[in-house]
Amino acid sequence: MPASFESIHELSQAICHIILSSFQIDSDILHFAQSTLGLDSSTEIRTALRTVQDTFDPELECLIDLLLTPSMHQREAIEPTLQGWDKRQVEQDELIQELMASCPLADIAFPDGEQMVLDLDKNMMHGIVNRLRLGSPLPEILIQAVAEHVPDAWKAWVQVRMRLASVQLTGTRADFLAAVLQNISASSPLFSEYFTFSLSFIQECTQNADMLQSLAAKKEYLEHSIDKAAFLEKQRTSQAMETLLMQRMPMLSIDTAAAEREIQIIHDISLALYGRVLGSFDQACQESSYHLQR
Repeated sequence: MPASFESIHELSQAICHIILSSFQIDSDILHFAQSTLGLDSSTEIRTALRTVQDTFDPELECLIDLLLTPSMHQREAIEPTLQGWDKRQVEQDELIQELMASCPLADIAFPDGEQMVLDLDKNMMHGIVNRLRLGSPLPEILIQAVAEHVPDAWKAWVQVRMRLASVQLTGTRADFLAAVLQNISASSPLFSEYFTFSLSFIQECTQNADMLQSLAAKKEYLEHSIDKAAFLEKQRTSQAMETLLMQRMPMLSIDTAAAEREIQIIHDISLALYGRVLGSFDQACQESSYHLQR
């Protein structure tokens, strides 16, 4: 059923107090403002923002979009509120209308300690609401996995990252992620790294892919990339640069340490979920570094 006026007012107040009141200019936004708009200081950014309603500048619009994108801290703060709304029918136009009537302002904090209030038009408010990803309910298997296996201190962190997934978390994707939450304890210092890898991995997979086969394929790709990078590096160091250029030798850029770490994570996850490590492995791998507390 459609949400009541009182309910929409309750949601809009949460957005006002948690999101609209706490935007911050971070280092990424400062870098964009300097490199794209030539704005070298917080003062210059504030001056530019005050003209946003008077002129149309695509680059300034991009700056506004970056600025009005809720941070992960803001998302985690409002996530418990959003959880109660995912299965309700919220008319976005009604919510935006309520927000424009009650709090059409964004408070922005700058690195120099100054603050400013930005008047929001309807398009800006629409963008903020869109980025919150309302109405993205998780399947029951993931709701249950979070409720049973994720402690309260981690719940919002996990739920926000699942809300921001670029694909639907259904089918074997959901089954795999639920198994990760069940078998890899959030009390482990490696939990955030392993969960982040798992969430990224399932977004590379089709909805009903065989996840064990997909893990094996990813491990094989990483190993191939490492081997190819080692071969090309050997070729590069054994020949003059002019020779390499004449031969049009490809240059493969890969972070081998990161790739090796992902292979170790694949080993540990396959061991935790399927009881075995994928592929051939030496004694050091048999004595896996899998130290997660079960």
